Amino acid sequence: MLKIANQLLEYADMLNTTSAIIVSYQAQRIETKSYPGVSLREAILNAICHANYLKPSNIKVVFMLSN
Repeated sequence: MLKIANQLLEYADMLNTTSAIIVSYQAQRIETKSYPGVSLREAILNAICHANYLKPSNIKVVFMLSN
């Protein structure tokens, strides 16, 4: 289970797109992720931990990717 959780967290991090806003009055940019990393990790671990393993079912994680 830990291996699956780690693989899913790595995959989620890869799909968690980053957008950037360039600040015009400074030489920097502000980057934001589509989903906050801590919240994403918590949601995935909750889905795995609170699943009913006595029933044959799947845990489904869907990422809505924008263009």
